[in-house]
Amino acid sequence: MWELICDHSYAWGKIAGDRSPWRPASDGFPSAGVSIPPDERGLRFSNPQSRIAIKQTEPWLTLRGIRIEITARLASSRGFLIDGGDSFSIYLSGVLLIGSGTGRDVINNYFGSAAPPLNKWARFTFEHNGFNSMCLFIDDTLVATRGTVNEVAGVGPKGVAIGNAVDSNNGYVDGDIERVQIWRIDPRGMQRQFLARPLDPAAADCWTRFIKAINAALAAFPDCAEWLLGALVELQKKFLAALKQLSPDKLAEFNQFVQQYDALWRAGLLDHPAMEALLNNFRDFLIAENVIVLNDPLWKQIAENECLQKLLKMLPRMDCDPELLAILKAIGGVEDEGKDSKAAPRSLRT
Repeated sequence: MWELICDHSYAWGKIAGDRSPWRPASDGFPSAGVSIPPDERGLRFSNPQSRIAIKQTEPWLTLRGIRIEITARLASSRGFLIDGGDSFSIYLSGVLLIGSGTGRDVINNYFGSAAPPLNKWARFTFEHNGFNSMCLFIDDTLVATRGTVNEVAGVGPKGVAIGNAVDSNNGYVDGDIERVQIWRIDPRGMQRQFLARPLDPAAADCWTRFIKAINAALAAFPDCAEWLLGALVELQKKFLAALKQLSPDKLAEFNQFVQQYDALWRAGLLDHPAMEALLNNFRDFLIAENVIVLNDPLWKQIAENECLQKLLKMLPRMDCDPELLAILKAIGGVEDEGKDSKAAPRSLRT
């Protein structure tokens, strides 16, 4: 889920090099106003010119959700620990630690008992999961949590500022910062999860040919490719909106299903009875909780759309990956009807 995109450890003078897999995109550039504390631990931000800048590059353009951990020693409770403009920020105002995502997604510790400690090292964490919740931690203590409205937008042209506001000198934090770690929702998470499945050479070749066929079909019918993208976006929006309506207990149950599925997938147990049982229970759960509505007109509109029929006619059957067909059959709730268990479910045949 989370992908590390920035890892600064200020232990070598004024060097703010990144140690994440995205180096050098997330390297920091300290201003002249940044200094080294007497104990040579971290970097000091003590005047309006103090800041470390990170340029607007990938991976900062696509975030959705974000998790930030900053280890700091505050002299007073004021200023920005980090500022990503209209995208995200963590700042201090008196006894308040405030985390901000996009738009109205703002959270603080007003009703909490823990205030930002002064003159001692502490770890401040802001997490926005890009879906339905935000939270604030001081060290390992949860000090605030609330729901969200938006996904976290990508960073704007002014980039990111550590220890100050991104577009003003009036927001410098009064204190020292030792470490900054930032994660985003991994935009390639589904791809990484898919590739985590053990694939033998035959199945890998099968998928190579199938993906080439998909690309060829989309290139042959560009208008249909645009329609398909829009349909998938609409389905995703409806699915996420339905998930947001679940109670915390039901959402925890949903996440447990996902974790169990991921474990079986990574173990290569696609056609195992445990996977079939899990998917049957998962499907029943989604239907019972109205996350999936079987008579939703959108499903019929997509299935009967001329574009879908054009695209499907150009795709080969997936007989070469019978394990995946077993999963599709379990998801669709299709019975064998006495036929070869490797045959595709009727609702998924092309």
